[in-house]
Amino acid sequence: MTHLEFPILRSETAEKRREAQEAESERVSLRSIFEPKVIAVAGASREPGSVGGALFRNLLRWGFSGTLYPVNPVAGAIAGVKAYPSISELPEVPELVFIAVPARFVVEVARQCASFGVRALCVLTAGFAETGEEGKALQEDLLNVCRASGMRVVGPNCMGIVNSSSGTRMLGTFAPVEPPAGNVAMSSQSGALGLVLMAQAGQMGLGVSSFISIGNKADVSGNDLLQYWEGDDSTDVILLYLESFGNPRRFARIARRVSRAKPIVAVKAGRTAAGARAASSHTAALANSDRAVDALFTQTGIIRVDTLADFFSVARLLASQPIPKGKKLGVLTNGGGPGIIAVDAAIAAGLEIPTLSEKTQARLRAVLPRTASVSNPVDIIAGSGPKEYRACLEILCEENDLDALLVIFIPPIATPSKEVIQVLSDYLASMPDLQIPIVAVLFDPYSTVVSIPIDDKTVHPESKRSVPVYSFPESAVAALGAAVRYGTWRAAPTGSVAEIPIDRDEIQRILSSYHAGTASKTGGWLAQDEVASFLVRPVLKSSAR
Repeated sequence: MTHLEFPILRSETAEKRREAQEAESERVSLRSIFEPKVIAVAGASREPGSVGGALFRNLLRWGFSGTLYPVNPVAGAIAGVKAYPSISELPEVPELVFIAVPARFVVEVARQCASFGVRALCVLTAGFAETGEEGKALQEDLLNVCRASGMRVVGPNCMGIVNSSSGTRMLGTFAPVEPPAGNVAMSSQSGALGLVLMAQAGQMGLGVSSFISIGNKADVSGNDLLQYWEGDDSTDVILLYLESFGNPRRFARIARRVSRAKPIVAVKAGRTAAGARAASSHTAALANSDRAVDALFTQTGIIRVDTLADFFSVARLLASQPIPKGKKLGVLTNGGGPGIIAVDAAIAAGLEIPTLSEKTQARLRAVLPRTASVSNPVDIIAGSGPKEYRACLEILCEENDLDALLVIFIPPIATPSKEVIQVLSDYLASMPDLQIPIVAVLFDPYSTVVSIPIDDKTVHPESKRSVPVYSFPESAVAALGAAVRYGTWRAAPTGSVAEIPIDRDEIQRILSSYHAGTASKTGGWLAQDEVASFLVRPVLKSSAR
């Protein structure tokens, strides 16, 4: 018998091919979760206020595009739809089954699903690893059933799944939310918080492509979701609420790749010792060092925010405007005070406020009152109206030394907010290829505008552009600062890890000599000074050899 042993070096091409195959495999396995054609709800109830009853009715109400079956052992029909006593008695095999039965029955329902050929489960039921040792054992039993049959499982202890695309229309949750369709995907380890985030997104004009509450992450995790959304044409921005990382090394590798194409915004809870304890009891999450989390996010291009308010501020900008190509911000305002506040906030956020070129200042003077300031910020004074805003927008957007523009408006007596809002919308509709982000601050206590739509569908039928509107300059500038840092990271070279040639023969010789010289004295242990001298010995291959 001949024994051969040789090292295999992974080439960059082979590694990229392996990652692409892994990503495609994950996407295929999650299609049954996000894009099912047939759904069953185990635990669907005639009681609208029950988990299963509310979830089933939400699926009906939102107009799920596929076939929907309620499963209930005693009811003949749920919400006017024929019910079936068990999974095995359904007329066809569902791709996805929502399970909303008591915890003690979940594993048995999962076995029925496995035997019937179901591809994926979403277990809303609580009472698993988050409750203690008995719950952990129950969750392990559930996972074993799913792994043995190849089923994917979301949860347990979760709030469901939403897909707003017209081809699916799945409101798979029991909560009374109905997010608008859009280009932002959301994942939350906390189901309750996730649903609050969805509701808040709707109020802020932030459209959702899909949402998933991953709960205890027994199987499907953030790593899997990132790879699915990486290939999802409906998703441009990814939002994550995290309490823990299941596999930080894998998460870092995937997130770094995904961030090159789509921005990821994350809130990581459990930053303090008390918060980490709360996370552990909430979703059985394991604590991570916050410094390590910061380093991970920085290296992978993830935009970390500290508050939920910042979560939405940054997301609204990224979902509707291009990524800034640099740090130089222009400020257009009709009030001096807000302009000064914006400048201070910009500097604090790492942005720059450049003085406008002489040519640009001359053009601004030609269209503004004599008392206006034209250096940057551009203060057009309170007496100016829509005409002056439009003229300044045109001039500033042609200024080559600006990477982003902040427009501030305080409604004077003579000019309603809606007139300036219309100016912004009309101008940007006429400039579909404008590549600098524009954000607005509207100091109007009577306005409910959170986003200014840009009607450029005739030029770009698939356009998702709009101008995010903020209540205060600090929020707008903080969002721009985060977008600038992300853009800088994304524009930087990816780099590569150098292969360092190791002289294995020299290493072996050094070890052997130390071992032979000290074995009789210390039994093979090295003294502290010997260890220190060994660590600084040259073990890299010399180019002269």
